[in-house]
Amino acid sequence: MKYIINLTIVFDPENQSLLVRNNHQLKVELSNPATRLLTEFIKNNKVELTRETLIKRVWEDFGFSPSSASLSNHISELRKAFAALELSTKILITVPRVGFKMEAEIHPETRMQVDSVTAENIEHAPSSYESSAEKNTKPTLINKKIVGKFKKNLSQ
Repeated sequence: MKYIINLTIVFDPENQSLLVRNNHQLKVELSNPATRLLTEFIKNNKVELTRETLIKRVWEDFGFSPSSASLSNHISELRKAFAALELSTKILITVPRVGFKMEAEIHPETRMQVDSVTAENIEHAPSSYESSAEKNTKPTLINKKIVGKFKKNLSQ
């Protein structure tokens, strides 16, 4: 699943990247630990996380030897990535004597699935269709037009 950060940056954990939502030319590749770290911040947006919790969840839980320096280095990597994409580095906040927290508006990137559109439209199909064959084909053709228009609007 991809996430939209502050309505401008798309975080793609699968491809380990951050990119500007309307300009896919501006892209920053992230290291494995930075990707896991950002994922943890997104899951716990606006929640203070201790250094120990982050080290455990990002390194120890994946079988890696953690260090406080590694955490600091990867926080820095994320801040630099946000800065490179012209997003405020104040997204990742240092909480003195505690750890860090992320302060951002996070939205999962959603795409309407063809199956849900088809099911919804078939359910609300006009009752004028008499034969079962027509019921199965006519609404589907309508659905393809709706889905096509929806996909076209998404890509703009």
